Amino acid sequence: MNVSKNNFILVLLLGILILLMIAIVGLFIQMNRLQSEIITVFKAQIPGNGLDINTMAPDFSLTNLLGKKISLTDFKGHKVLLVFASTTCPHCIDMFPHLKIFADRSSNIQVVMVLNGSVEDDQKLVQTQGYSFPVLIWDEAIAQDYKIPGTPFFYSIDEKGVIKSLGNAITEDQIAKLVQTVDIKY
Repeated sequence: MNVSKNNFILVLLLGILILLMIAIVGLFIQMNRLQSEIITVFKAQIPGNGLDINTMAPDFSLTNLLGKKISLTDFKGHKVLLVFASTTCPHCIDMFPHLKIFADRSSNIQVVMVLNGSVEDDQKLVQTQGYSFPVLIWDEAIAQDYKIPGTPFFYSIDEKGVIKSLGNAITEDQIAKLVQTVDIKY
């Protein structure tokens, strides 16, 4: 009697274990399905990962902090490092001093920054960093035209207005590597 009671308990425990394993597998399958749905929703909301390399950079005309209109075509014939940044972005805040050093050392590329922030914050940043390159007021339509996935985001544009590289950078070395594809001696 004792042996059959032990066998019954053993079979019962084995059955419970099998049911638990089936439940775990079911939960795993359901979580994978839910994860796929979430990824699909988020991918639909991401504006892009930048424009394609070797395509023409879209022209724009934006106002600088002095109220003057500046266009990308104003720099035709010059290599341009186009920077999209925000005054509130932690990575941008880390990048700002490195961009200043890069701009000061690079006489053969024109740095142009499109800055997302209030005019007061933008002006304060320019004064604090001592930027001498054009800083333009952010326009969401331009950011969408350039498919900016986040900030800071960079485009290296050659003398003909063709995008040669793009991506994120924070340090001076990362910025320099980004522009090397435009045959810039840094």
